[in-house]
Amino acid sequence: MKQTACNDRDFFTQQRPGTGFEEARAILLGMYHEQELDAEKAKEVKQHLDHCVCCTQFLGDLEKIGEFKTAQVVLPFAQCPSSATIDTYLFDRVLLPADEAKRVRKHLKECPLCKEESSWLKSVEEGRGLEFSALRVRNYMQYFAVAAAIFFFALSAFLWQQRKTSPVPDEELRALAKLERPERLDFANLEKTSVELSPETLEIYDEAIRRFQNRKFQEASLQFEDVLRLKPDHSASLFLLGYCYYEIGQPEKAFELCDRAEAIQPHSLTRCMSLVHIALMTGHFGRAVREINGLYHEAPDVPEIREMYQQITALTRGSTLQM
Repeated sequence: MKQTACNDRDFFTQQRPGTGFEEARAILLGMYHEQELDAEKAKEVKQHLDHCVCCTQFLGDLEKIGEFKTAQVVLPFAQCPSSATIDTYLFDRVLLPADEAKRVRKHLKECPLCKEESSWLKSVEEGRGLEFSALRVRNYMQYFAVAAAIFFFALSAFLWQQRKTSPVPDEELRALAKLERPERLDFANLEKTSVELSPETLEIYDEAIRRFQNRKFQEASLQFEDVLRLKPDHSASLFLLGYCYYEIGQPEKAFELCDRAEAIQPHSLTRCMSLVHIALMTGHFGRAVREINGLYHEAPDVPEIREMYQQITALTRGSTLQM
């Protein structure tokens, strides 16, 4: 039977950000078939199936394979949490939705490969700066019939090969990036989320801000550095110094400083979104993906976050990125 195209691919990819459509659909419909979804999610899937011939046919193919739970073998299937998700679970768990964190915790108890990876990550100094394949394919689904395993192995191998050979759309991603003009930055938000400065240091900082707003980036950078010598964890100065470095032609230094600033609690929307843009400008696409994913899970209703998330996701779907 000729199969039509899914009429709402985003329905599946939004359930599992960073995962390709085919994988996301196979996982979600597999869970639906196995009655592993909560009532609300199962209702959403049923509503989609009621209006999508393509996915109804796909589910029919799954059902023809056999009853998975009656199988007598345990075989691997490709959908472990991504390395980026494991990394976030271990070191930035607050960025994951509660149900996702619960799923990862349960998975780490069952999957020896992921358990080994998480132990290795914890053993690495600071647990950051590692390069991961954000779209790595590796996982276990238990109680598959042999025929089901063959079907899904063939599918996952095809999808893995597609991702492996799909190039990163560098130019399109860089074109999304746009730094806010100096005079339009939310300085109040930057200061509110930074540690308090002494009166003497605050005077230096205020002068640096004035020069920054007047686009005297070289002069402003020197004064932000003076502030940081006195208060190394002042996140606003770290971020604004990074902005200055970008403007004076040192983009990698800019990315490094903005990345450091973003790691300081409490987070600032201004700093986080600017990091996404600078990461895109400097080719750190995996970092941009990780940051926008975290922002989207925290505040999906903020228009600029939602729009950037959708644009980045559309461009990186099917590509292998270095985190």
